[in-house]
Amino acid sequence: MYGYKGYNGTPSSSNARSRYTLFVDNVSSSTPKRDLTREMERIAGTVLAATKDDRRRSALVEFKRASDADYAYRKAHGIRMDGRRWEVRWATREDFREFGWKWTEAGGGGGYESDEDRDTTAYNNTISPQATRERSRSPVRGRRRFSMSPQRSGEWAG
Repeated sequence: MYGYKGYNGTPSSSNARSRYTLFVDNVSSSTPKRDLTREMERIAGTVLAATKDDRRRSALVEFKRASDADYAYRKAHGIRMDGRRWEVRWATREDFREFGWKWTEAGGGGGYESDEDRDTTAYNNTISPQATRERSRSPVRGRRRFSMSPQRSGEWAG
């Protein structure tokens, strides 16, 4: 069973923990989100989304597979980056709410039987538009979007 256990030993849905997302505390405000993401990918595998809150010095990191998140949970705790020692724990529904993420896991603590059951496109709804925006493509050279001006007769008086 997933989730933190309440006083009676049963998981509480308000304290349910994610199987795919980690909460990283004590992240330096000088650590870019890009470096945090790269470090997590180096440790464990594909990161689907990451959000950093410099005010709280914390971050949420979502992995593609539960096994990658579990491995990162065990290996990333205590990593030092930019003068700070990370504290890693499983993200809860409350963490999702504080970061403005939508809770995408069913039930009280991750309702997926396997990674294949999980719809990995759901995370797109939780990332800011800025994070998903791509550069616009330049037009292909040699193609014009307008017609050429007709040839002018006479010499140019320049």
